Amino acid sequence: LDIKRRIHFILSSAKGFLKQVEGIENVTPVAVVHGRDKDERAKIATELIKIGYKYLAFGGLVPLARNQKEVLQQIAGISDLDNPRIEPDSALAIAKKYGCKIHIFGLNSPEWYRWWKRLEIDSFDGSKLSQEGAANGIIWVTDFSKKEPKSAKDLYRRLSIKKIKTREWENDNLTLSRLNVSPDGELKLQHKGWKYLQSARCTSPKCPHRKNNHSCDPRVTGSIEHNMGRMIINSYAFEAIMSHIDMLYEMANNINDFEGREWLNNWKRIEVQS
Repeated sequence: LDIKRRIHFILSSAKGFLKQVEGIENVTPVAVVHGRDKDERAKIATELIKIGYKYLAFGGLVPLARNQKEVLQQIAGISDLDNPRIEPDSALAIAKKYGCKIHIFGLNSPEWYRWWKRLEIDSFDGSKLSQEGAANGIIWVTDFSKKEPKSAKDLYRRLSIKKIKTREWENDNLTLSRLNVSPDGELKLQHKGWKYLQSARCTSPKCPHRKNNHSCDPRVTGSIEHNMGRMIINSYAFEAIMSHIDMLYEMANNINDFEGREWLNNWKRIEVQS
């Protein structure tokens, strides 16, 4: 009974919101598809489309983020991750059938991007960059050397700054101190984000490293400059990872013979099952 009431509330609210924004220039209303399983999500998606929505977002997936199979089952009916097909009665297939654009709330790791690319999702968001970088002290380091990558995890490594063996500031009070690290913490980056952080001064009065003027090096914690610096580094890394995934996706969808290159199936477009 509570579920029926909740669905009724969602649909009535969605209908009212659509009327509120009707005629407003440059506004695209987005309706959110929730549900406990594939059937509930398909039912709600169908009703939202009937109401008139052209842009659907899938919510309530973050608690399931570690369970790829469950997420993909709920939105697309996918049960076999090695040979995925979108079931025609799933919410995603229904949205595609009626030409709706699709957004995913909360799942934006590199590996999720691989799935969204293959499913031809229009947009997504999430807090992975801030969670990994600012909160958890993780730096993403790209590595595209693997010849037959099978997932986004093969395209980068996660460097935990707390596990770097040696981190010491140069003892020079007259200049902007730089961080000396052991080989396991070296970052050979060339992008503008890294160059900026190496030349910018940390200005936080609460930073534990404030005894010397020092750069906003992301390999230490202590101030928002250091913490946000990891987000900057990870943003550049994520952009490079997404571009590489795009390249692999195009490669996988533009060859006819997969013999000897079966690994490319992991990057191929996922179709609606006929």
